[in-house]
Amino acid sequence: MTGEALTRVYRDLANGGRKGVQKVIILVTDGQASDNVQIPSQNIKSNNVLISAVGVANYNLDQLNEIATGSKFVATVKQFDAMNSIRDKVLKAVCQAQQKRGQDTDQEINNGLQYLKRMLGALEDELEQETRK
Repeated sequence: MTGEALTRVYRDLANGGRKGVQKVIILVTDGQASDNVQIPSQNIKSNNVLISAVGVANYNLDQLNEIATGSKFVATVKQFDAMNSIRDKVLKAVCQAQQKRGQDTDQEINNGLQYLKRMLGALEDELEQETRK
């Protein structure tokens, strides 16, 4: 239900956050969506929200490219343990996109980078716990 998840995350994102700051969704998936992702991702991107798609293990690359804002916003790894290896690629793509949109980037990038690093670390821990079950 990746399409539904994107829609819900976007709805929450649209109702929060600071005005004038680029909104970003980083989707992490280890499979293929069981619902439509094309329409939700197009709607989100048409509202100037950047989507980065991260595929782990059994991902569908075509679907990741369909979801993401562009191919440079797609990253893949063979297993959850390797997520650290793509962290910088994802962060760099997201931060460079902010610069291109002419935002006051120094502080925003630093804040965003720190937040994303914390979130990716927490996600790795959570995914590792889930795989142990």
